Amino acid sequence: MRLEGKRAIVTGAGSGFGEGIAKKFVAEGARVVVADRDGDAALRVAARLGAVALGLRADVTVTADVRAIVAAAHDHFGVSTFSSTTPACTTRRSRLRNWPKIASSASSPST
Repeated sequence: MRLEGKRAIVTGAGSGFGEGIAKKFVAEGARVVVADRDGDAALRVAARLGAVALGLRADVTVTADVRAIVAAAHDHFGVSTFSSTTPACTTRRSRLRNWPKIASSASSPST
């Protein structure tokens, strides 16, 4: 289990590539936040993954949503360092140019 003890935020994880990434991370031992603009899909995927997953509705093009993902992950998993994947970047690149800046500024729930 290469990701044992690791935590990850997987965006776009309600279906498709993101769901596959979340499943693989869990299979490798990680705990994951399953985030998607379709909150019901995120919750369904997280439920199938079990107690090691947290499902959240979030749109990564909205700064407040990114901050909420990080805060919820911190509250749920008790740590503040996460890896993140962003499958949405492949199709909505222009709307996500600020993702690294937003994610960095959101890395501390107190900000």
